[in-house]
Amino acid sequence: MKVLLKKVTSLMWVGVVIGSFSPALVHADDERTTTDYRLQVVATGLASPWALAALPDGRLLMTEKAGKLWLINAEGQRQAIDGVPSTQVIGQGGLMDIELAPDFAQSRQLALSYVCGEADSNATCVAKALFIDDQLQQVKQILRVSPNKPGGAHFGARLAFVDKDTLIVTTGDGFDQREQAQQLDSQLGKTLRIDLQGQPLIDNPFYAEPQANAAIFTYGHRNPQGLVYDAEQQQLILHEHGPRGGDEINLLQAGKNYGWPIATDGVDYNFARISPYRQLPGVEPAKWVWTPSIAPSDMAIYRGQQFVDWQGDLLVTALAAKALYRVQRGPHGWSQAEVLMQAPQQRLRAVVVDDSGNIYVASDGENATLWRLSPR
Repeated sequence: MKVLLKKVTSLMWVGVVIGSFSPALVHADDERTTTDYRLQVVATGLASPWALAALPDGRLLMTEKAGKLWLINAEGQRQAIDGVPSTQVIGQGGLMDIELAPDFAQSRQLALSYVCGEADSNATCVAKALFIDDQLQQVKQILRVSPNKPGGAHFGARLAFVDKDTLIVTTGDGFDQREQAQQLDSQLGKTLRIDLQGQPLIDNPFYAEPQANAAIFTYGHRNPQGLVYDAEQQQLILHEHGPRGGDEINLLQAGKNYGWPIATDGVDYNFARISPYRQLPGVEPAKWVWTPSIAPSDMAIYRGQQFVDWQGDLLVTALAAKALYRVQRGPHGWSQAEVLMQAPQQRLRAVVVDDSGNIYVASDGENATLWRLSPR
């Protein structure tokens, strides 16, 4: 295992823009961390990792986009896990998230997200399973996002348990179906709140509305790939990709509209305005905005004991910025960001904090790397 000692002096990273707790954009430079930490290469040669889950015994479960699930120990030794649901690899999608139930140590319950269907008609799907004796057991699909969409973009697919019986699922807008993010009869561009049978909960905000989908929890999302539940604060926190600019961190509240595509800080890839509005009445303002885009890809909340000053801070991986960010929590929300780790040659895809407070980060794409960050 390769061990690197990292000490980054305080300096300004010229040309990069951070977000702000204010919904108005603030243009400033990201500050590099002054924290001393040890960076260890745990494994190399990974094939497009997408998500990490930390087991109570210190091992990791890692999904790969092509449909592989791996069990990885602290030395980087890998064991393939059978029984993964049948997965289609289409564009950005394949086998995606894995999330452990909060009572996993007793129940062994977890959830997986993946792509179902064909290139011209596909959907984000969710299965539940038990992980017993290093095997997946009782695997059952519980959700297929509706309607089907064409193409291989904007699946969302992040998962978070609120409690042992309640699962939140993010869904993307399908890229060419952006208007459906505002339509309450469509599950695209939403967060969904379901039980482990895949059924909407009766206290969901639109459950009693006949023209709305009963599973919807929030709407107006583009491509949310970061989702955490902070049990200590009882908060659901989401981040999502903007187009060209306008990456957001949002604090989720039942029934709220988060704006896409009618209000956004981003512009289209051809620089055309998507909407004349950055904010509208009835639209929840983002708690953090990145412009230019960093392409946020995953998120964890730090509640460990290895970095004691980081309690409640967000750890965000970024594809375009090729960086791991720490977004610091202040008395009124997240107040500033710093770059913890820069990987100039690799886009960063996944992050998780284990029960000991160590941070694991995986890069994206072929020949990817898994690192561990711990105090020096």
